[in-house]
Amino acid sequence: MEQHLTAIEEFTNCACVVAGWSVDPSALRISNGTDTVKLEPKAMAVLEYLAARPGQVVSRQELEEAVWTGTVVGYDAISNAIIKLRKAFGDDAQHPRIIETIPKAGYRLIAPVESSPSQDAHIERRDEFQSVAEDKSVGGGDETGWAESVPRGRLASAILLPLLLLGLVAVLWLKPWSSDIEAAVPERMAYALPDKPSIAVLPFVNNSDDAEQEYFVDGITEDLITDLSKLPELFVVGRNSVFTYKGKAVKIGRVAEDLGVRYVLTGRVRRNSDEVRINTELIDAISGNYVWNERYDGVLDDVFEMQDGITGSIVDALALKLTNQDRASTTDTETRVPRAYEAFLRGWERYRLGTPDDLVKAIPFFEKALSLDPDYTRASSALASTYWNIVSNGWRRHLDLRTTEIINIVIQNLANAMERPTPLTYQLASERAAVLFRKAAVALAEAERAIALDANDPAGHLAMAAALIKDGRPGEAIESIRTAMRLDPLYPAIYLAVLGQAQFASGQYEKAAETFELAAERNPHNDWTAVYLAATYGQLGREAQATRALRRASELRAQSGWGELTLSMLNPGKSSRYYSKWFGDYKTLRAGLLKAGVKTGLEWKRLVTFRDLDFSVNGATAIDIKTAKSLHDRGVLFIDVHYFWHEQRIPNAKFLDVWAYEFNEVTLPKIAGKTQELVIYTSHSHDGRKLPEAVSLAVSWGYEDVYYFNNGLEIWKQAGYPVETDQKKY
Repeated sequence: MEQHLTAIEEFTNCACVVAGWSVDPSALRISNGTDTVKLEPKAMAVLEYLAARPGQVVSRQELEEAVWTGTVVGYDAISNAIIKLRKAFGDDAQHPRIIETIPKAGYRLIAPVESSPSQDAHIERRDEFQSVAEDKSVGGGDETGWAESVPRGRLASAILLPLLLLGLVAVLWLKPWSSDIEAAVPERMAYALPDKPSIAVLPFVNNSDDAEQEYFVDGITEDLITDLSKLPELFVVGRNSVFTYKGKAVKIGRVAEDLGVRYVLTGRVRRNSDEVRINTELIDAISGNYVWNERYDGVLDDVFEMQDGITGSIVDALALKLTNQDRASTTDTETRVPRAYEAFLRGWERYRLGTPDDLVKAIPFFEKALSLDPDYTRASSALASTYWNIVSNGWRRHLDLRTTEIINIVIQNLANAMERPTPLTYQLASERAAVLFRKAAVALAEAERAIALDANDPAGHLAMAAALIKDGRPGEAIESIRTAMRLDPLYPAIYLAVLGQAQFASGQYEKAAETFELAAERNPHNDWTAVYLAATYGQLGREAQATRALRRASELRAQSGWGELTLSMLNPGKSSRYYSKWFGDYKTLRAGLLKAGVKTGLEWKRLVTFRDLDFSVNGATAIDIKTAKSLHDRGVLFIDVHYFWHEQRIPNAKFLDVWAYEFNEVTLPKIAGKTQELVIYTSHSHDGRKLPEAVSLAVSWGYEDVYYFNNGLEIWKQAGYPVETDQKKY
């Protein structure tokens, strides 16, 4: 009764006023003076629920259970409702006035909520209803209960006989000796069941006494997903989606409904030193019954055979028809060296976390795996991908290496991995071809190879989507992304970012805006989502929204040590980290950003006068070797802006690479105050116009005493002064 009253209180036309807007649930609209906005039913229900709890944090799960009661919805349903409410109220997610997003917690209505006359009437009706209901619950309106009108002996018989009959029927009908799993309902499936057996492998539980064995247990789970994914007769949900259930108490039927699968595999792993025990259960979620359960006991050396046994049992239980090649793919172990496998899993645990620090920590584990088994090509692929993620995200300063050295490591390990390639090998090769060499045909071919090895791996379809965008086929790219999303139903924000790119590249700016908004809602800390939003809003002519998105992008970029985005950074002919974030037509991206107010990046030229091979910068002072030596002896800061700084440099010089846009208004103040003297030079004579660019930028940022030393290192060396040649970098 109490729950029923709560539901009535919250969802029976709770008219109210939110931030001056009159909310009319019965008419599905909000109004403010002459402005009226229609809302979809679910968006209105979300607003009602939040309005009933002003100032309180409401979790996504709470909203889902209250608004979508009895139905299964995708992750984006709530995000879509929140976005539509913000649009209706003219609210801004980054600077909210109405609805605030609380990261990892939920949402909070921060606007003032007032009752309206219709709301007051509703409360009176609710109180009247509650009063009547309470009277009836205590026998109000009845002089005696029904039991008091029946003789006691007859009453006992009347009660016991039906209970005995009901008990017998319950035993026969409910079959307590069978599974007590709540079966999935096909009609509630978030996705239609595939036309072939479908399975989700939930993260195995660590039953070991050692909590640090999580990496090992997760590795077992992921390897089973990988092995099963290689079978063309089986539909397998991707790792990302199933691992969202890690550490949670789940209902098998609900998992199947959320992911759109029939079968669910669960398991437990116990490791004690080298002894390993794996318990597994395969469940038919539609019937709620166990298909089989097995226990595997062995030592670390047996772990590969144990995994093969689990895969084989699933194949037999589901009566999958496999070719000899299919069977070989499930038993083709990358290594037979258990310690190498263990080292790989430790590195893979770090790799999966994806932060700059974790990627760096993953490297020695992969290197150890390769030292134990030089033919372990999966470790080579992982090592190449680790270095690639570091350099392509602009995180090279987390390593004691320069960009060219990192790229060489990627090339070497990728070549080693090609001896026995994995899907990751081809996925990396595809991205590298699209980004580093801008060769669409090569990127497409590598993505096709990745999918051929594992058609169930969503990452392969994402690689294909990126290659298709690069090849000028965004419509086909959208289909590839949709395939990836079906394989990974609880997909991360990167899927939405790629989908938004494809929609943008095909001119579907309205759809692209909605997609990028969802991506920003899912991951509000990604600066490039904000950049895409700014470009999309620019193309749509939404100047105010474009300005806000650009401001958010600048805030996020500054937090990462990057300066203001300019159009010159998006030139695909330049060797910088920026073009690697975009695979489509640069012209439309640049045009959208230009409309959003992004500067060209060439404003620095206004301060420069070029004369043949020389130049001068208004507001800065050119110096010769004598002045340079005097300033150096006085301890004036020298800044080298060329990447050859790694090889040789003027002693104690700092390094800010102007080629990679590390020389910017965010990083320079960290090493030099604006009233401080500083000398800017290059370590190579073939610096083009990078030195005058750096000098004029420093002047434009308000630095008062800027000197520049053209061809500085060469002249310094010719004068016989010492240089630093050690291997210390950064």
